[in-house]
Amino acid sequence: WFVPILVFIAVVQVILVQLGSDFVGTTPLSGSEWAGCIVIALAGFPMGWVSQLIHSGPIVEAIRRRRGRRVQPHQVNIKPATPEPTWTEDEKKFSASRTC
Repeated sequence: WFVPILVFIAVVQVILVQLGSDFVGTTPLSGSEWAGCIVIALAGFPMGWVSQLIHSGPIVEAIRRRRGRRVQPHQVNIKPATPEPTWTEDEKKFSASRTC
């Protein structure tokens, strides 16, 4: 269903831009303006493919093999930037006495 919906959206856009005029508040585009729109729209496809390749393809597998272990993206260990403070017993008592 993806391709028919994509074609339908493209046809409706062309009709609205070229024939919409007062109804939609548009002015018709020239051929070079349509070509520019199509080139910009198609530029998103290679970017999406590269993004998929990076996040789920051979690049991720190569990184995992280099590390020597298989790590799933959701299994990242995050350590705190600073260690937790250690309190003496006197500091704990003082802090507890100052709470509201």
